[in-house]
Amino acid sequence: MQYFFSDHISNDIVVLSKEESRHCIGVLRYKAGDCIHVVDGKGKHVKCKISSTEKNIVKADIVDEFSNKNTKKHYIHIIIAPTKSNQRIEWFIEKAIEIGVDEISFIKCSNSERSRINIDRINKIAITAMKQSLKTTLPKINDLNRFNNTIQRVSEICKYIGYLGDSNPDFLGRLAPEKSKYCLLIGPEGDFTEDEFEYAVNQGFKSVSLGDSRLRTETAGIAGCLILNGVNYD
Repeated sequence: MQYFFSDHISNDIVVLSKEESRHCIGVLRYKAGDCIHVVDGKGKHVKCKISSTEKNIVKADIVDEFSNKNTKKHYIHIIIAPTKSNQRIEWFIEKAIEIGVDEISFIKCSNSERSRINIDRINKIAITAMKQSLKTTLPKINDLNRFNNTIQRVSEICKYIGYLGDSNPDFLGRLAPEKSKYCLLIGPEGDFTEDEFEYAVNQGFKSVSLGDSRLRTETAGIAGCLILNGVNYD
């Protein structure tokens, strides 16, 4: 099954963007009369019949709507410092969404190697990953913000931080309870500073280990997603 994305689903009609239309009719060779599946990133999934490809824009009539069978009872928020390499953080976005993440925030730390990110490109990668993994909900993605500003706003119940300076942290998989809302802080390649770690602890974050190996930033983010989803796997 191939999913297309549209934020124009209303009155039993779907309109694809120029980019999605080009992929639909230019690459995959769909034509008027063919059926396609469309998601809106907010949980809606519809089956449509293409009614028009005029001016290379796909318009389609909804013929069926599928209920959102998402019974997920946990929420995963990964806060991560973007890597110097754009490709590595884009890889993290793609794989985290495929595995299962609900929110991603980017932070600027004292040891950060990057002070800006291309949020538009990241959102496009996120949409592609959502479609590829046949999900109907697009994770919330927050633009780069300062470390203190970001963690002050964290509302999740279970808050964790990976910090190499802590010599004896608990393993995340043993510490995290089932069916909860989690936030995991992942620092830059140079790690959090001691001041940042202490600030996070004062904000209610607990130090955790993601395993015996020393992980790169993007790998640590993926490991966190896997562990927290594993805790909730039935």
